[in-house]
Amino acid sequence: MFQRLDMAWLDIMTIVRSSHLKRKVIPLLVESQRPRVAFVKQDVQDDLYCCPKTSTRADVIFSTLMRTGPVALFTRMGAEFLLVETEPDAECQAWAEKATDLHWYDLQALQQLRSSVPGRSHGQSAFAVRSDTVDWSQYDIVISLDTSIPARITRQYPNTLWCYYIREPKTRSYAASQTAPLPGQDRFLDQSFALRRTSSPRHVLKFPYYLQYFGCFHSLLERPTHDGSQRATIFLEHHTPETMSPDQLRQLAELGPVDSTAKESVENDSFASPNQKCRRSSQQIVSALLESKYFVACPKRRNLWGNAVIEAVSAGALVIGDPEVHIHRDVFSPGTSCRSFNELIQTLHHFESNPAAYQRELLRQRRMIDHLCFWRPVHELLQALQQHRRSR
Repeated sequence: MFQRLDMAWLDIMTIVRSSHLKRKVIPLLVESQRPRVAFVKQDVQDDLYCCPKTSTRADVIFSTLMRTGPVALFTRMGAEFLLVETEPDAECQAWAEKATDLHWYDLQALQQLRSSVPGRSHGQSAFAVRSDTVDWSQYDIVISLDTSIPARITRQYPNTLWCYYIREPKTRSYAASQTAPLPGQDRFLDQSFALRRTSSPRHVLKFPYYLQYFGCFHSLLERPTHDGSQRATIFLEHHTPETMSPDQLRQLAELGPVDSTAKESVENDSFASPNQKCRRSSQQIVSALLESKYFVACPKRRNLWGNAVIEAVSAGALVIGDPEVHIHRDVFSPGTSCRSFNELIQTLHHFESNPAAYQRELLRQRRMIDHLCFWRPVHELLQALQQHRRSR
């Protein structure tokens, strides 16, 4: 009972805070007022975008090598994307820690992305430019995946706010960035989106890797938003199918078509092994999510950061799952939390027979994601820009 009252209070406060932030941010996002933003990555990165600078916003997002990433930078903030050659400076080597420190990747394979991207007729060097050939003064904010621009260049443009993600939170560069920004940078974007705030140094911004909101994918693909009642698909998070037996998957299929990033196609009923990457394109996955009524995330043996949850809610699906395996779990309420397959089936039956309850939870999740993954982080980014300008 107390948990439900606490959740209801948090929901009310989220709506109030979000409305307050929206009133502040919306005027600053008008095309004539919004800051000029660039999003940058190196030619050895195996995630996010691979396309020319002149690409449309949809072409940028769906050129990704893996994840959809900070979509709202392009749909709401008019950001430009730049691919740059990897510089030898020490502060630009965070990309290698995934291989040298964590041993999750092969260093040579990452370097080969310059000349060849799997499944494509080109490498990333086809679109990469040298950092010292760009006039960075044309941007108010530059956001980098890892640290792409060396300090010897960023220091030539003191009026620009230099921000960066460290892609892997388990690396030493991520840990070091919690204490101080890497050389030549102003703000560290830590990827978090928790409702309850913890204190952090001034240079750290709570800024999700998936800067998204409900409707951002509809905008990219020019599709109307709707209440979800016309949807039917039950979409499983990539690692969730491995915890389910064939009989359990059949039980789900009795409630609606079952899909997943672990499926090569909707027509193919087999799922990939736990270690196999999805072979479907990002646009195919997003298109499937736009038709999904539910997104189920119960991987059991694996903890999740929560990015897939952001993407699912942004695409319009209701997320159901086990909050205990999510590092960021505020999107879940008691009504959408399931810790066993039997609870999952009961929850799905409940929502199928109670459309009003489904709509209430859907609206709650959309408000939560809009607040945590767009309005609040964008407001803090714009505040950081103002502070940076005052300091100059």
